[in-house]
Amino acid sequence: NKNIISIDFIFISIKKKANISSDWKELKPYGKNITRRSNHSAVIWNDHMYVYGGSEYNLGILGDFHSISLIK
Repeated sequence: NKNIISIDFIFISIKKKANISSDWKELKPYGKNITRRSNHSAVIWNDHMYVYGGSEYNLGILGDFHSISLIK
């Protein structure tokens, strides 16, 4: 009996820009914010943050998807 484990990898090519910093800063979304959550997936692409799923203490497991604009 063999146990098979499948692992998917995503490779992202990032071009180095002179104005990129390793400093952390708080991002303020414009418009209505989404439900607080943990254990979610998120990525920033261009001027949006995309958030999928996660969990919230009172709501349980979330299966929603959001696109949050980071510019006005």
